[in-house]
Amino acid sequence: ALARMERDTSEEILAELIGVFVGEWRKRIEEIDDLAEGPLEDLVAAAHAIKSSASTFGARHLQQLAAAVEQRARDGEEGAGEDVSALVEAAERTLAAYTERFGPWETS
Repeated sequence: ALARMERDTSEEILAELIGVFVGEWRKRIEEIDDLAEGPLEDLVAAAHAIKSSASTFGARHLQQLAAAVEQRARDGEEGAGEDVSALVEAAERTLAAYTERFGPWETS
């Protein structure tokens, strides 16, 4: 996915897009971690958003974990918090890898 984006744009633009992605993801990670014990419909929405952006940026493992959280919350299953913890850990590793490859970016 990233190689295709780079071909369609440029290395510089891809780095900028990844920077926006990383910034947004940091917010989403905090949000979903807080939602693990909250209303399931909020957790469904947050997991769906993460799943979609992970797909766009080629983070397949993250996409799969977010899909699992989304489905578990949709089904009203207990234990979504454990899945959220795995998602947060994977997201942190992914963001660190993207930052190492494409960053660092200035933070506002």
